[in-house]
Amino acid sequence: MTFGDVLAITLLIVVTVVTLWAGIVAFTVVFSRRAQMAANALTDTPGKQIGIGALVALISGTLSVVLMGRGGPIAALGFAILAAALAVAVLGSAGLALAIAVRLRELDARYSPLSATTRGAALAVAAGLIPIIGWFFLMPAALFASLGAGFTAMRTKKQTAPQSEPQAIPVAAAAEM
Repeated sequence: MTFGDVLAITLLIVVTVVTLWAGIVAFTVVFSRRAQMAANALTDTPGKQIGIGALVALISGTLSVVLMGRGGPIAALGFAILAAALAVAVLGSAGLALAIAVRLRELDARYSPLSATTRGAALAVAAGLIPIIGWFFLMPAALFASLGAGFTAMRTKKQTAPQSEPQAIPVAAAAEM
């Protein structure tokens, strides 16, 4: 193994971590309602989400590997299944970042919601970099929990806000009276 190999692997790890962090923050901002549903699922039933995530990972992983091994246009379907599973996992990770952000804001109220979310995403990603414990315990548990929470958030029907009653007198006009 040459110095160039070590540098390439190190750069690959850094780029992967930064890209994952940015993806989690972007999913949190763009898909805020679904990310909040994932956060609620993680805080309410974390063990159930890990189980669902393990099942989804087993099914989607097996299916994508089998299809990618076929070659040709069928392999593209395998890659699409893998990409969809990873997107669902990033959505669940956005929920994990939101759950961490809530705890951070409880500790220090000076954090803005976006600042707490970016820090929560950074903490979630950085936990997987801890040697041995992070690699073999924290990261797989976070992956399964994120996949389960993302899957649960995608299956939950969209909650609509109740319609407000029309006011006889507009609020601004009533204040002037």
